[in-house]
Amino acid sequence: MVSDLSRPELGAVEGKTILVIADEPLLPATRGGRVEALNEVLGLKALGSRPVLVLPFDESDGMRFDAPSHREVIGQDVIPYRRPRKLSSNLRYWYWPHATASRIPNASEWNSLIEALRERPVPTAILCGHDYMAPIARRLSNEFDVPYVIRSHNDE
Repeated sequence: MVSDLSRPELGAVEGKTILVIADEPLLPATRGGRVEALNEVLGLKALGSRPVLVLPFDESDGMRFDAPSHREVIGQDVIPYRRPRKLSSNLRYWYWPHATASRIPNASEWNSLIEALRERPVPTAILCGHDYMAPIARRLSNEFDVPYVIRSHNDE
């Protein structure tokens, strides 16, 4: 978390909408990557910005989305999308690693995601939470004509 909110350079995000693309649900925050990503979102809020969290989910144990918990901790600006089935996504995007292919939304989920994002203020920037989420960040960057930055946890 940010330790000194009085530093003037930290005010650069105040009042701005920042689109945060996570690679998984952030709650329960039981692993280092989730804790770190959650702290980034909460840090952006503490600095006065409006983070809008986009995240993939499915019904497997590690990827379940608990909407009430996310909205209680983060707020209403949480936009989940259902991950495509693993086999179909790996066949469709055979040229991407599994971690990327299995998180690219299908056409229906993509359209719903764009519609939900258009109901919110246009983002100033996109914070992409992992390198394998880059294809989604790039596409959203083009869609909204805003820059994106990739910030990875445990990038070995």
